[in-house]
Amino acid sequence: MNKEDFKHFYDNCPSLYHMAQPGSWELIQKLGLLSTNRLIEEFGLSSTEKLALTTKRRPDSVPISHELLGTAVVRDQIPLLDSDLEKCLLDGLTPQDW
Repeated sequence: MNKEDFKHFYDNCPSLYHMAQPGSWELIQKLGLLSTNRLIEEFGLSSTEKLALTTKRRPDSVPISHELLGTAVVRDQIPLLDSDLEKCLLDGLTPQDW
């Protein structure tokens, strides 16, 4: 997204709930806005890498690379706190399960 596109977007969206990582628009146009699991699948990450990215809270964003697709960033989950999430989960579901 260039500056002109961003200005148009910003001027026409009074509320903004999610922004993608800067520089990711080309890959989003190509693959769509993917979940973490789908991104891991598309990038062919190992099961060990998948577990590291999906079974615990990510305090930092994690860049991943693919020979043909380039680089993507699995975003951090800074606002998500396990202690707050535990209060909302039912039936013994843990933050790790969620």
